[in-house]
Amino acid sequence: MLSYGIYRVIIGTKAVNEPEFVKAAVEKFGAEHIVVGVDAKDGMVAIQGWEQVSSIKALDLCLKMKAYGVRTIVYTDIAKDGMLSGPNVAMTKELTDKTGLNIVASGGMSSMQDLANLDEAGIKGAIIGKAIYENKINIKEAVHTYERKECEVMFSSLKLNSDGMIPVVVQDYMTNEVLMVAYMNEEAYNKTVSTGRMTYYSRSRNELWIKGLTSGHFQYVKELYLDCDRDTLLAKVLQIGNACHTGAYSCFFNKLI
Repeated sequence: MLSYGIYRVIIGTKAVNEPEFVKAAVEKFGAEHIVVGVDAKDGMVAIQGWEQVSSIKALDLCLKMKAYGVRTIVYTDIAKDGMLSGPNVAMTKELTDKTGLNIVASGGMSSMQDLANLDEAGIKGAIIGKAIYENKINIKEAVHTYERKECEVMFSSLKLNSDGMIPVVVQDYMTNEVLMVAYMNEEAYNKTVSTGRMTYYSRSRNELWIKGLTSGHFQYVKELYLDCDRDTLLAKVLQIGNACHTGAYSCFFNKLI
């Protein structure tokens, strides 16, 4: 299938019965093209279309696949699949933390809150099925909220102010309305890039500041630009709620001329 232009394939039962097949596939096609599907019931791997529950723990299989060069696992909790009862966040997080792999959660997705819970737990992604058909999750909104962008510009290559920070002009990505201006240090910049949520450094409180963490008015990165002098960032964001602490949508509401 990969020879026909398909970018990625998911290997399931064969990863249990013939694990060397996965190793060979990764070596031949590259880890970016090979994903292993781990379906489990009560933490034990199920195979053959879930008809058989093996004696292999999901964690053990993930670790074995990691040793074979696999980077991404789709983990499905069988008991959750199609039930619209929420994903198994705890188990998916455990697999993520203990393997260091990109674990994609599958089974039980029912709302945007479920996606938020997975995102907060540091889980790489989610598979949504029945929740789309039953209008529980708006897929456009989900993509806009959680889509991640890659950034190859290192903070060390930017021109910083005397405090070692860079100013950030923030715009609504749909209307281009300027919402606010804030500052980032290296930690805030890296966290913004890695999580997709705008994170700043508060000069008044001298601490990292995840926009919306206390108010719920998060800003999700859509686009990030660097100006010609490399000393100012422009962030286009999906704004949840209002940007200004006064309750106004934008901090720029005092017209002078």
